[in-house]
Amino acid sequence: MSNHVQFSALLPRAATRRQLVSTLALGALMLLLAIQPALASSARPAIAQSAPAAATVAVAANADYGDILVDADGMTLYMFDKDVPGTSNCYGGCAERWPPLLIAAGETPVAGEGVTAELGTTERTDGTVQVTANGWPLYYWFEDTAAGETKGQAVGDVWWVMGPDGTINRTPPAAAEEVAAPVEAPAPAPATVAMVSNADYGDILVDANGMTLYMFDKDAPGTSNCYDKCAERWPPLLIAAGETPVAGEGVTAELGTTERTDGTVQVTANGWPLYYWFEDEAAGDTKGQAVGDVWWVMGPDGTINRTAPAAAEEAAAPAEAPAQAEAPAATEGSAPTQMPVTGAGGDLLPLAMAGMTLLAGGGWVALRRNKRA
Repeated sequence: MSNHVQFSALLPRAATRRQLVSTLALGALMLLLAIQPALASSARPAIAQSAPAAATVAVAANADYGDILVDADGMTLYMFDKDVPGTSNCYGGCAERWPPLLIAAGETPVAGEGVTAELGTTERTDGTVQVTANGWPLYYWFEDTAAGETKGQAVGDVWWVMGPDGTINRTPPAAAEEVAAPVEAPAPAPATVAMVSNADYGDILVDANGMTLYMFDKDAPGTSNCYDKCAERWPPLLIAAGETPVAGEGVTAELGTTERTDGTVQVTANGWPLYYWFEDEAAGDTKGQAVGDVWWVMGPDGTINRTAPAAAEEAAAPAEAPAQAEAPAATEGSAPTQMPVTGAGGDLLPLAMAGMTLLAGGGWVALRRNKRA
């Protein structure tokens, strides 16, 4: 009993206990308010702390052209004079040589440090989305294989790099300037178009290596209508932009050039664009003559030679009757061929016996008539 009294004496009074509970609750509330910002911060999505997106278009310093636009990997970007702001006109074979800078649909291109050109996008005819700078669609050049290369500058006099603010940089390549002012007089240029004598078609136009050149009836003077698959089978005779084709000895056709839709420059003869045929493998081959009845070789004066291939002419001409089909000529004095000869070695005994029988029968008939008379 005395122990119970002593333990009860140790317990706080009821009022004191209520005061203690209130104090503890207030302390817990203050602690919760203190750690609430840290809890909210730890609950934020991880994406909010991710690194910023890589620049779609950046700036790189170039020794020849100053600061120019490049992609995220430093590959040079170009614009095309034949485009219009917001619209690409480079497709097919052009897009194979000048691949567009693409971005996923719905994404916004990111400008790198120093890029002040207005970046945007344009939808291509195949549904892909191409990045633009100040409205101009941006492209790569297929011969640029490393960051910093600018081999596409001034190709066809229509492809150009751009400055960070979107200014078109039409500075010609340094190599072109050096060629314009050579230190030593260059050797005479080889003939762009020459002439050779062909066994089937006479004198015809060829290139510097003797490969046959053709014209296309569906072209128009000064304009090529052969692109994509056609140009794969009939590659055009090209020349560097700004160069003048050289006529070889005997070539009197008026040589010139025409610009193709991809910016390359094609050689012409009397205005007609010149082509190769992909099946001609050696100098002197003329397998492309009259293909489709629209492809023809040309004479040294630019005359179109529509002579059909020799094989076609032979097929068109009627073949002479073979010798074995003719009836054998009869030999003078020989027996008629329709008379059968029997017996070994042509024995005439059965025939002689038949004749003797007829003679005997005729004599018997004559004898009877004489008796009646």
